[in-house]
Amino acid sequence: MSRKTRRAPVLRGVIGPLLARTLVGLVFPGLLALLAACTTSIPADDFYRLQVKAPLTLSRPTLPGVVEVRRFGAMGLTGQRALLYSYSDKPDQVLRYGYQFWTEPPPVLLQDQLVAVLRQAHAADLVVIPGFRVSADYVIDGRLRRFEQVAGGSPAVVVDMEIGVMRSRDHKLLLLKGYRVKEPSASDRAGDAVAAYQAAVQELFAQFLNDLSGLSANS
Repeated sequence: MSRKTRRAPVLRGVIGPLLARTLVGLVFPGLLALLAACTTSIPADDFYRLQVKAPLTLSRPTLPGVVEVRRFGAMGLTGQRALLYSYSDKPDQVLRYGYQFWTEPPPVLLQDQLVAVLRQAHAADLVVIPGFRVSADYVIDGRLRRFEQVAGGSPAVVVDMEIGVMRSRDHKLLLLKGYRVKEPSASDRAGDAVAAYQAAVQELFAQFLNDLSGLSANS
């Protein structure tokens, strides 16, 4: 066997580990940098509550007895948890945030808040949701048509709902009306929009309570 042939295994035994260490030294730092970029570029999810207070207190229960507030209907994106927005110069295009969510879908949040407001306002003897399975004297139902932020120009939020009140014993519709409130927002930020939503819903419920106070439950 020649001297050149005898050296070949020795060279391969030296070059192999050197090449491996070189590749690791080149690839590993790049992989670490890629992983770091992936972990730092993804923002955390933010979740928001909807909380309003009764805008007024009625002098007497307008709906004497038990009132059941059902979950409001909503179609498509309006019924989902992601915050929605549109631009004032593109009103027909609706977008949604990727990391900004309500704690519950808006129809559930509005149902819960209306129950709380009606109780605080003393609008009825007892206000419940369907899950309690009690016999209701009156039913409040409705539909959420728009619940979104308007960005650009003059930032604002829009809440658009239809609310109806029905007497259970004869299924008579005592009230059916659409309510729309546009509330200015301090900026286009989602957090400022949520504050504007609180004010808008409170104003909308104030209008509903005012209409409720003029009802005659026995008519």
